[in-house]
Amino acid sequence: MGGSGENRHTPALEHWSLAVKNGKALEKEWRSEIPIPRGGPHRKPSILSGIWELVLLMVLELLSLKMKINHSTSVGLEGSLLSCPECWLACIVVDDQLLVIGGQEGDFMAKPGSPIFKCSRRNEPSNKVEFRLGKLSADGGRKEVVFSDVYMLDDEMKWKNLPPMPKPDSHIEFAWVMVNHSIIIVGGTTEKHPITKKMVLVGEVFQFNLDSLKWSVIGKLPYRVKTTLAGFWNGWLYFTSGQRDKGPDDPAPKKVLGEMWRTKLSL
Repeated sequence: MGGSGENRHTPALEHWSLAVKNGKALEKEWRSEIPIPRGGPHRKPSILSGIWELVLLMVLELLSLKMKINHSTSVGLEGSLLSCPECWLACIVVDDQLLVIGGQEGDFMAKPGSPIFKCSRRNEPSNKVEFRLGKLSADGGRKEVVFSDVYMLDDEMKWKNLPPMPKPDSHIEFAWVMVNHSIIIVGGTTEKHPITKKMVLVGEVFQFNLDSLKWSVIGKLPYRVKTTLAGFWNGWLYFTSGQRDKGPDDPAPKKVLGEMWRTKLSL
C-alpha cells in the first residue's frame, strides 16, 4: 500500500490485497482496496506471522548464541556483529484489523533515466502545482513531511484515527514487533533539523498498548538508527542492521551497520 510515484516524491494512496494460504496465492490478480488516508513512501506491508516469524527469530537467537557478545555498561544491552551490512510507515495486522503507523510524504527525487528510480540525494524542484500541495524547503524543493498519524481500518471498511505517535516517525517498515498485545517500534527518522535541514534519526523505543490505545516511550537504543529490523524471541527484543547516527551529539545519518543488539523486554 501507499508509497511514491516513479519520481520518488508524489505520494500514492493505492491499497491492494491478494489472498494467500500456506505460502501460495489463492487469486490470479490483486484486488483494489479502500485507499489509505495519507500517501507517501516507506510504507511497506511488513507483516510476519506464524512459522515465518518463528524462523526469523530462531535465526536471530542462534546468531546471538554463536557470535561473541560485547557488553555495553552504559545502555545495558548486548550486541554482536553480523557478517554483512543491512539486508518507511509500518503496516500491521492485529486481530484482523489493519493499522497504518507513521511514514512520510516526499523524498529525494529519482536519478533521471535510472531504470530502478535510484535516489539522487536531491529534492524535487517546486512548481506552482507543488506549491499549492505542499511546503517549500530552503533549497527550493518541496519539504518532506514526516507523520505521527495512526489509522485503523475498522469492520465497516472505514479508516479510523487512533492516538498519534509521541513524535513523527518514518523508516520503520521493519522496525516493529508484537509483544503481549502491544506494538513495539524501534528507531526511525523524524522531522528534519529546522536550520541545517539534515535528516534526524530516532533513538527511542516506543510502545503502543492495543488495550488502552496509549503510546509510551519505554527505552532508548544504544544509538539512533533508521530502517532497522526488529524481532522478539524468548523475552529478548532484537534489532539488527540499518543506518546509525554520527554520534551522541549529532542525529544525522552516517554509517550503514551489520550489528545486532538485544535487551530483555518484559511488559
